[in-house]
Parts: sequence; C-alpha cells; structure tokens
Amino acid sequence: MKFFFVPLFFLAACASQTSLHRTPAALAYGSWEEYIQREILSSRNLDEWYPDSQFLKLPWRKSNEVAYDGNPVQPSALNVKALRCGDRTLWPTHPQQTTKNYLYGITANYDHTKLPPTSEACNRPAPNGRYCLTATWAYLFVMSDTYQDSCGNYYRGYWMVNYLKKYDNMGTLLSKGRTVYQTPGSQYRGDYQTAQTYGVESSEFLFLTELESGDLAKIRRDSEAALRNGFTKRGLAFEPK
Repeated sequence: MKFFFVPLFFLAACASQTSLHRTPAALAYGSWEEYIQREILSSRNLDEWYPDSQFLKLPWRKSNEVAYDGNPVQPSALNVKALRCGDRTLWPTHPQQTTKNYLYGITANYDHTKLPPTSEACNRPAPNGRYCLTATWAYLFVMSDTYQDSCGNYYRGYWMVNYLKKYDNMGTLLSKGRTVYQTPGSQYRGDYQTAQTYGVESSEFLFLTELESGDLAKIRRDSEAALRNGFTKRGLAFEPK
C-alpha cells in the first residue's frame, strides 16, 4: 500500500480511512480498545494497511498523540442510526473541527533490526544499504464528527484512520468532508485556515449514531459563525467567499 501527500492548495484527510460496512443496532463492546481489537484488527490483514506488518512490535498500545475527549461515550452505550434518506451522501454540518472527537488510538513501532532497509516503513537505511537504522510508527485512530443528509437529518459519523508516522501531515486526522489550506503569505509552517467542505458517501463510515448531547447547539453556533466570518453555502457545502 502506498501512502501519499496531497500536493494541492487544499488539504483533506488523506490517510487510509476505512469503513467496515456494518450497522448493528448496538455495539456490544465495553471500550474502544476492545472494539478496535475485535471489530477491526481481528478481521483484517495488516499488510493491507501497513507495509511489512510482520515486523511490527506488537502488542499495540494506546497512542498519546492526540487529546482525547475527556469523557468519551463507549461503544456499548451507542445505538447505531440507519441512514434516513434516499441520498446516501452526508455533509459536514459546519466547516470547523470543533465537534470532532478522538475516541481511541493505538500505535506500534517497527523492529528496525529486522525491517528490510528498502521497506517503506524504514525511516533511515544504513549508508551501506544493508540494514535499517530507524523505523517509523504505525497508528490507528477511531474518530467521530457531525453530519447531515439532504433530507434534513443529523448524525454523528464514526470512522477509522490508519497511517504511518513518516507520512503524517495536517490532513491526516482532519474530519471527513472538511478541509484546510495554508495561510497565504504566512512565514510559519503548519499555519492553516479552515476551508471548504464536501460530501462523503455514508459507506465510508464505520457506523452512524444520533447526535450527542450538546451537538445540535454546537452545530448551530459554528455554522452561524462560519457564515458570519467569510463562508457561504452552496447547497449543503460550505465555501470560503
């Protein structure tokens, strides 16, 4: 599997983002760690996501790369909501990242002593090209954010992102359907501004649920703020003026 940057003015989420296409009425897992292990990792060939995955130093451990929601709802407390619209495209409810939640993330390093120096997971081959000096890390996160369909229904959508640390960039953990762009003329690397939104097929999510308590008020607040501060709407998409 090849990973890549987005060589465009706009940055969207560009790591591998996968749906399992399952919509159970409820999720019988007491933690996100259990959900990831049993629903995601146990059913996949890791080579589909991570090159030379046999050299990962397992078991996985919790990643502290992001700031998690302080009191995240656990899978067993969620009830999956079926899409209630003939149009299967979902749209971000606002362009900002303010309702995005990091539910859980795991990471594993590669064993550089066993990793081939030509592997995509090798950060730094030896000068003689015979072995790998340093290796990258593999990551997997489950995230959620708020969306709406063209029939006027709201959802919280959940998805998974997996990537190698060496390819991490500003677009890696963006919410689906939301983008950012480099601030014109800024002297600071990584100085980005909120940009346009776009529609996302419902099949790209792990599952959908009802909004969380407080989500609707945040949606109204942030969509109104966007329209007051340089955005316009074309259909259900937000665009900078």
